[in-house]
Parts: sequence; structure tokens; C-alpha cells
Amino acid sequence: MGLITNAKGPGDSSTIDPRVYANTNWNYHNALDVFNPKNNGFNAYTDQQGTGPAGYGEFVAPPSDATKLGSAIVTGDWGYPGAMNVGKSAMDSATGGATGLLNYRPTPLVSPTADAAWSGNYSPAPVETAAAPTLTAPHGFSGAAINRGDIGNVTPQSGLMGLDKYMNPYTSNVIDASLNDLNRARQLGISQNASNATLSNAFGGDRQAVTDAETNRGYLDAAGRTIAGLRNQGFDTAAGLLQNDQAKNLQGQLANQGVDLNVANTNTGYGQQANMFNANAANQGEQFGAGLIADLNRYNAGAFNQGNQFNAANLMANNQFNAGNRQQINLANQNAAMQGLLANQNADLSGAQLDLSSAGLLGNLSNDALSNYLRGGGAVLGVGAAEDSRQQAYRDALYQEFLRQQGLPFQRQEAVNQSLGLLPASGGTNNYNSSQLGTRLNNATSAVNFMSKFMDMFGGLAASDADLKTDIETVRRDGRGRRWVNFRYLWDAPGTVRHGVIAQEILASDPDAVVRDPNTGFLFVDYAKLTEAQ
Repeated sequence: MGLITNAKGPGDSSTIDPRVYANTNWNYHNALDVFNPKNNGFNAYTDQQGTGPAGYGEFVAPPSDATKLGSAIVTGDWGYPGAMNVGKSAMDSATGGATGLLNYRPTPLVSPTADAAWSGNYSPAPVETAAAPTLTAPHGFSGAAINRGDIGNVTPQSGLMGLDKYMNPYTSNVIDASLNDLNRARQLGISQNASNATLSNAFGGDRQAVTDAETNRGYLDAAGRTIAGLRNQGFDTAAGLLQNDQAKNLQGQLANQGVDLNVANTNTGYGQQANMFNANAANQGEQFGAGLIADLNRYNAGAFNQGNQFNAANLMANNQFNAGNRQQINLANQNAAMQGLLANQNADLSGAQLDLSSAGLLGNLSNDALSNYLRGGGAVLGVGAAEDSRQQAYRDALYQEFLRQQGLPFQRQEAVNQSLGLLPASGGTNNYNSSQLGTRLNNATSAVNFMSKFMDMFGGLAASDADLKTDIETVRRDGRGRRWVNFRYLWDAPGTVRHGVIAQEILASDPDAVVRDPNTGFLFVDYAKLTEAQ
């Protein structure tokens, strides 16, 4: 016989439909059974795989091998250089080269000075007497001429002959090194493709072949762009150096030709003056001798005086000519020195510009290497993220199945409650999550609360088993030494406070006031009997 039929109160079971008693009594027992901790209804969720790793909860999937590999590639673990070290040597070289040019200053130009022109003092010769000269036929005059063979030829260099000697070092040191770096990156990509294919059980398959083809295509595209850009830049640099050398060679030839021309002009002028002097002197001598035969002494004195004056003037002219010649040579040397200084300064500037361009190229190569490395690491991390998502989805599915199994007793209890009219029909499904499971728990609690009130109405009994109570606090002891406590039932909301006794403790003092439910084993107390016994 059930607990309801043994209840005492103002009425008895004959006043209630027996089917209502039976169904309500069964539902009450079933609800208590749901809450019974001995039935393992509230076991904590454990990893259904039984492989929960250290450091990870039951709900979180550990990172996949691909995720670990991608992290190692980016952070520099497992023998990988890491993103912070890829291209570092090239960037350090670029930074060092650019830093070395911060304080660059071109070689200062110091203008050379020319020697001062000669300035002499004229001293006339003393008057002397001389014998009258003998007149002869007038002397002829032959003008001096410039010998073309004394003037050097200027042969300018044209075209791009000799460009190879400027291109070869650039090709070896820059282009070949860049291609080697790109090829190493390609080989690393092929190796990584093989590793990924092995992890995906696709080694040697079409997918690996497609991945290798894409890697090789990317290498060829990058190599083509790199070679085109570097060869174009190398050609411009080599052509500029060649043109600078050609310009310096032409300037040197022009300077040498100018010196030859000045020397030839000087020598020709000197010969012309000498011929004119000799012819004039000879003719004048003959004329003086013929015109002064009668007055020989006077003529001789005048002739000698004129000769001395002529010699002094000629000496003065020669000295002035030599001084002008020296001045022109000094000016030519000054111009040649200035041209040399300008050429050296231009060479310094060209070298500094080449160093700066090389530093920029190294910086670009460093950035390209870092970008390629990060793209590779990102691809591996992408594969790892997909695998992590799949593992997490699998764990989530296991947890949802656990929730569904946990909620099954509550779902059954809810169906019974709905059949008794305790709850409206929900029309729900068998899928449970943590929020739905809480709703089912509240519905089962409603059934227990209903039955507690139902039993209070018809029997005066109250559930007082210690296993159904929590938050127990002693309040007092009555005249017979029985302990009265504050508590709340397991299904009460937090903060609820009830007052009563513990059934297990009343068994010793008032066994007639305690009733054990034969279906669940829980103890109930008839508080009316406790009051009568006080």
C-alpha cells in the first residue's frame, strides 16, 4: 500500500478518486526517485573518450598537431627560425648600410691657384759705337706653321661597349643570391607540402601534386618578377657607371687636347716672332749700312744704339711672352685639377647612391622572405584551426548526448506531470542543453512541491529525511531535547528557509511519528504527533 493511503487527516481515501490517488502517488514516488542521489542522476560530466589531456578541461579539445606546428613556425620553436628571425640578416645588412650613409659628405672641392704672371724691369743698354754694317740683299721672311701631328685626337667612347664588366658583379652578388633565397623558400614549401600531405594521409596523391605545382608556380612567378626588377635595376646602375666613366675619359682627352693646342700655339707664335725679328734685323742692318757710309761714326753709334734698344725690347717681348705662356699653362693645370676633383666627387656620390640602393634592395628581400614565411605559417595554422574545430565539434556532440541522457528522467517526469495536469504540454523534443535541463529540473520540483502540499492536506505528513534537506542550521531544542532546525529542500530555490526536524533523529525519541515510504525509502514525520508529545 502506498504512502497516501496511510495518511491521516480530516478525510480518508474514500473521498478521493482512487485513480487520482494511484496516479498521484506513483508520480510523487517517481519524482522523489529522480531527486534521489543514490540513483546517480546527477553525475558530473566526464570525457567520454577518456583521453582528457593535462591542462585542458573536459569540454575543450586540445590543439591539433597542425596548430602546434603552425605556432612553432611563427614563434620559432621545434628548430624553426621564427617570424622575428626570417630575413633578419638581410635587414641588418640593409640597416647597417643605410646607417653608414647618414653622415656621408662629398669630398670638398679646393680651387687650385695659378702662378702670377712674370713682370720684369726694363734696363736700356748703354750707347756704343760700332762699325757700319755691310749692306746685302734684303732677307726674306718665312711664317711659322702649327704641326697637326702635335695636337692629340679626341676619340669619344660610344654605345654600351664594356657594360658586362659592370653587370657581372651585380648579377653574381644580387640576382643569383636572390634566386637562391627564393629557391630555398620553394624547397621549404615543397617539404612542408609533403609534411602536410603525410599528416592528411595524402602523401604522393593528386592533392600533394596540385599543392607542389602551386608552390612551384608561386616560385616561378616570384623569380620572374624578382629577376626582371633586379636586371632592370642592375642595367640602369651599370649603364650609369659606364656613362660616368665614358664622360670622365672624354673630359680627360679634351683637357689633353687643349694643352697640346696651347703648346702648339705658343711654339708657333714664338717661331713667328723669331723669324720676323731676324728678317727685320737683317734688312735694317743692310739699310743702315748703305745709308750711313759718309757719316760712319755717327751712323755706327746710332745703329748700335738702335740695336741695343731693339734687343732690349725683344728681351722684354720674350719675357712677356714666356710669362703669358706660363700663365696659360697654370690655368690649364688649374682647370685639369678642378676637373679631377669634380670627377672624384661624382664617383663618391655614385658609390653612396649604389650603397643606398643595395641597402634598399636587401630590405625588400628581407620583407619578401618574412611575408613568404608568414604565409606558410598561416597556411599551417589554417589547417590546424580546421582540425581543432572538428575536434571541438566532436566533443560538443558528446556533451550534448550527455545532456540528453541526463534530461531523459526529467522528460519522463514532465510527461507524467503534463498527463496529471500539473504542467501545460510543452511539445518539446528530446534534445537537451544546460538551460533546458534546468527547466526539466524545475518541472520535477513542481511535482514534488505539489505532492508535499497534497499530503499536508490529506495526511499531515511532511518529508523530513536528511537526504532531502540542505543548508541545515540548529535553531533550538524543545523540552524533550529534540533538535529543531532551519533548512531548505533540495528542490527549493536558494535562500528559501523552512523550519522542522530531521526524521532520522526523531526515530530515537518518537518512532510512532515517523513513516518510511516503502517505494523510495525516504522518511516522513507526522508533526501532529510531535505536538501531542510535547
